[in-house]
Amino acid sequence: MFRVADPEASARITVRRLLNQTSGLTEGAGRAATLAAGMHPLEPAVRALATTGLARSPGAALEYSNLNYTTLGLVVEIAAGEPFDAYLKTHIFEPLDMHHTYTAIEDAKSGGLASGCRYWFGFPVASDTPGHGGTVRAGGIIPTAEDMSRYLAMYQGGGANTARCCSRLSTG
Repeated sequence: MFRVADPEASARITVRRLLNQTSGLTEGAGRAATLAAGMHPLEPAVRALATTGLARSPGAALEYSNLNYTTLGLVVEIAAGEPFDAYLKTHIFEPLDMHHTYTAIEDAKSGGLASGCRYWFGFPVASDTPGHGGTVRAGGIIPTAEDMSRYLAMYQGGGANTARCCSRLSTG
């Protein structure tokens, strides 16, 4: 069962409030959780919210927190009966022909992910991006530009008839 430090507030946090970023969870708490635990595995990360206080009453105001989408990721896993990454692949990536979109940095590297760089004493040097497994539920996927255009075309089509939306990309 999902809960935060305040039992009354826990009962008022709905899926809609998580989606709308009005749960009362803070951006700072989301950042701290991501850095501390990497949010892997997911269930213990969400259960750890039982000691997290809210900045305000659920529904009172908008404040972005990755914890909202982390919690929703667990809701999807429980409802679907499969890991969130597998759900994305089966229900979003494959139907939209997003064959070069990844949820793990290792898979993206074997799929041709370009190396990043950072500056070291004023000179650019190759630098690997750290793993980001905990942020997948909050949008931390690794798509190609072409795959992202397929996803955006689905939105332009109102989310319906994804095959028609995606075929427009290949036919120009």
